[in-house]
Order: sequence, then structure tokens, then C-alpha cells
Amino acid sequence: MTVISVARSGQEIGDYYLEGVKEGLASGYFLADDYGWYEGLAEWRPLPEIVEMLSVPPSPFSVASAVNPSVVQGFRKSVDRIVGGKSNLAKERKNLHDLMDLIGVKPDDCIYFNDFIDPVLNTNVGMAYGYRQWKEGNEAIEGFPAQELVRFESRKVPRDWIQIWDEARAKLAETTATDASVKGRMVAMKNDPIWTAISDFGLPFPPFKQDSGMWTEDVSYEEAVELGVMDKDDDPLPTPKLSPDFERILISTLGESNPASFPQS
Repeated sequence: MTVISVARSGQEIGDYYLEGVKEGLASGYFLADDYGWYEGLAEWRPLPEIVEMLSVPPSPFSVASAVNPSVVQGFRKSVDRIVGGKSNLAKERKNLHDLMDLIGVKPDDCIYFNDFIDPVLNTNVGMAYGYRQWKEGNEAIEGFPAQELVRFESRKVPRDWIQIWDEARAKLAETTATDASVKGRMVAMKNDPIWTAISDFGLPFPPFKQDSGMWTEDVSYEEAVELGVMDKDDDPLPTPKLSPDFERILISTLGESNPASFPQS
């Protein structure tokens, strides 16, 4: 997801995602003669032009939206029950399979079950947990300004995340402050664009890809300085803002629950 820097009267006022800029323009928070810039743009442009130039970011449930609106709603309810501690992955797999039959979707037995329901359900549950951790981590950004990409689940054929990280960093060039992976560690400031660059969903929190088995862990100020991710006198900057609409969708999915860990299937 592209991060847009916004300036007014020659002074930068913050970094935002596209939907945040669109809503700011609609509400009057941003002005038509404010300017914006994002990585790859040759020069600052008026914000209305920036909005026209960029595409709309994906919905957290867009991976299921091409099938049937009822399926999207079914996934929302399943994620809500899992994250709220009222169900688990195994039960919701069965519920979603029954829903497919009820609305007349007739896939080929296990092919549909394994290749569609599991990845979509796991990805969206992961997004709900990832969003919560992202929000909580930003509230503690002064003490823990960086994070590390780590493996929390094994995979039979794991992706080469070191390569993914290093290739994303090379493409970002000077817009990222993180170094190439060192001794297998992938660490960057929480506001670094590397996090959206490694994500298939354009989001700064995990899961960054379907069925990745990867997650993030906070890195303290002292360790970030020791690793060279930041200088001792640097002040951690706030992370760019998500679209308010996107946050409302995720908050409605999370409800009032506060799970301590991932549910078990």
C-alpha cells in the first residue's frame, strides 16, 4: 500500500494511506491546494491529482469477494467467532463448507475445501490478529520502535523470506532505512516501507502472504540502536495511518474480544 506524504504551505504534515487522503479531502481536513508525494513520483503534486493517480487499496476480504457476497459475509462471521473465542478453525471450516452447499456452490470435494476455504479463513483470521498487534505496537512505539520478521509456524516448503526481504529492500532503495538481512535477521523500524513492500496485501502487518507462517515481534529501542536500525538520538516516527474505512471493517471483525494467542484448529 502506497504511503503518501502530505505537505501544506511548504511544510510536511504527515504520512497517510490513500483512503485517509481521500477522506481528508472530502471532509475538508486536507485542502485542494495541499500537495502530496509518494515513492517513485518525480515531484510533489496536488493531492486531488495524487488520488486520481493511485488505485484503491484492497479490502481485507477481497480474496473471497469474487465468489459470492454470501460467502464474504460467512467468512466475516467465522472470523468474528474465532477471534472472539467462540469457535475454532476446525468448526468454522465445517460451517463454511456447509454454507457453500447451502448456496449451491458445488466444488470438487476436497479441492475446494483445501484450496479455498482454509487459505482464505486463515488469512483473514491472521489479518484480524495482525491488525490488533499493529495497533498495540504503535501505542508502544517509543519503547519498541522496530520489529523483526520471524517464523512462528513451520512449513513443508517455506518461502525464502531472506530473499524476499532483500529484493524488496533493493527496490525501495533510499526510501527504506533498513539494511539487508544480517545473519538471517529481518529487522526494520515500524514505519519503514519495507513492511508493505513484502506484503501481497499492501498492509504493514502480518500475514504478509497467504499461508506464510511468518509474524512480527517487537524490537526494543536499545536493540534497534545496537543493530544499527536507528541512531541513539533518533525519535521514532509514528507509522502511516490506515484508511478509516479499513480500520472500521477490521474493528467490526475484532469486536470486543481480546485473545491472548492464535486459536488452535
